[in-house]
Amino acid sequence: MKNICEMKNIYKALIFIVMLIYIEFSIGCSTPIRIQASNYDNSNLNNRNDNVPVTLVIYQLKDINKFEYASIKDLTMRESVVLGRDNIDSVKIQVPPNEKNMLVAEFEKKEGKYIGILALFANPNGKKQKFYKKLNKVFKNKIKIDITQEGIVKGKNTKTKE
Repeated sequence: MKNICEMKNIYKALIFIVMLIYIEFSIGCSTPIRIQASNYDNSNLNNRNDNVPVTLVIYQLKDINKFEYASIKDLTMRESVVLGRDNIDSVKIQVPPNEKNMLVAEFEKKEGKYIGILALFANPNGKKQKFYKKLNKVFKNKIKIDITQEGIVKGKNTKTKE
């Protein structure tokens, strides 16, 4: 009799643990992807040496190949033709000079597997203007980027799964 009671308690505990894991998994899957940007000193100087906002276009993509190989001009002038059905959603936003950890976009997890970011600078010469991240490599549903004199790069203190 005592063994039956112990088995029932173990069974209840296992069911409880399975339910907790299911709830954690469900909440984790529904948490949106948040993209934050930090714009550092003199990252976007215009022809008068004024530090001006940087325009970011943030895409949720099914596949990265078209984004990766598209020219900046094609992405800005013919985005829908170039990306086609790979583009699930996109947001265009300006990041003011010296702004830190600004939330620039938030995407619900849909069928997209990548986040692609295009940065439009006043003087783009020699700057990295494209950045992308595979969503299964994102830690804690957050992507951080830095906007520097070199262009856009993975943010400082950004953790990713390796």
